[in-house]
Amino acid sequence: MLTEFGQVSKYLDLRKNPFNCSACGMEDFQAFFRDSNLTFTLPNEQIDNLSYTCVEPVFLRKKPFESVELPVVNCDVEEAALIGLLAIASICFAILFVMLVLLVCFFFRWYVRYWVFYVQAKMKEKKNNRIYEPRYSYDAFLSYNSANTPWVVTYLIPALEVQEPKFKLCVHERDFQVGSLITENILEAIDASRKVILILSESFIKSEWCMFELHMAQHKLFDDTRDGLI
Repeated sequence: MLTEFGQVSKYLDLRKNPFNCSACGMEDFQAFFRDSNLTFTLPNEQIDNLSYTCVEPVFLRKKPFESVELPVVNCDVEEAALIGLLAIASICFAILFVMLVLLVCFFFRWYVRYWVFYVQAKMKEKKNNRIYEPRYSYDAFLSYNSANTPWVVTYLIPALEVQEPKFKLCVHERDFQVGSLITENILEAIDASRKVILILSESFIKSEWCMFELHMAQHKLFDDTRDGLI
């Protein structure tokens, strides 16, 4: 490219440029500087030894560029090192990005789970050509931890299903479909119930599945604009 430039121009003013005499490719440029027919000044100006001097490295500073003995530089090694650094930086960035995604998924895992299963349910409805209509099979879906099962079975269910007024409840131990995923059962139970009754307790809060039901109910009812949490 430098040779082609010499064929279309007679003058090339590169003064006041900081020449790094230890950079890759400087040997070729020095040979071009010496052998070219170009005049390295503006027309009608004189060139002197101080017009083109080395700035780097320090031991060659202010040495005339044309006559200085350039240090030997292995450009292939420098290029390989640069590629290696770029590769390491890319890998580190990818690892940090994956860690960030994992942290976001961990802290917002309930939202992620909900939307994954919600989208799956909607796709399943669309595939089966089902049109959503608010037809409720149950008055309420009971969400509770297994540690509270004795109280729920002994007192709560009889109080709501036997005594007047009678309510039809969806109880996971009794009404969930055998063989279906528990997430699908939870979504369908919330969809099919007018209300969701949460039996809050210490064991409920410590249970991931109970908290999953809570968040699923919150988002599903909010999406349907229903005030259905009890």
